Amino acid sequence: MQAREVRTIIEESGKDFVASCLDTGNPIWCVEDPFVSLEVLAPYVVTTHVRDSAVFETSRGAAGQWVALGDGSIDLVKFVQQFRKLCLIRPCSWRSSPGARHAASVSRSGLLEAFPKTPASEFARFVALAKSGHPFMGAMVIEDVPDKSPRS
Repeated sequence: MQAREVRTIIEESGKDFVASCLDTGNPIWCVEDPFVSLEVLAPYVVTTHVRDSAVFETSRGAAGQWVALGDGSIDLVKFVQQFRKLCLIRPCSWRSSPGARHAASVSRSGLLEAFPKTPASEFARFVALAKSGHPFMGAMVIEDVPDKSPRS
């Protein structure tokens, strides 16, 4: 769900009963810039997982992959600045999830079908994020320290 849909659930259920754990890695799967999610859900956030994602254009639209913090398209410094301004003293955890790769296959017509109520300005922010990014081609897994035990 996009942030506006989550906000509706929280408001209709009541802020005393439902809140948001904002995860910056999930909005890209529903064609939403994580900054939009932050702006919409900030009043309802009780905790946050900050995760980085590589978001990029493809011939079919856009795709994304979770990557190690700092290897993706999300401006983490700016995100934390905004988070601190909008969410005040809420907890924020850093989560690195490299390797998950999904094709978001987003086209303008596909967006209209899947997310018909998305404002054009928010879709434009996602498109700008995808246009600025590129697939992450670095190592996804770092090997542990080599085994130094004696071999028999």
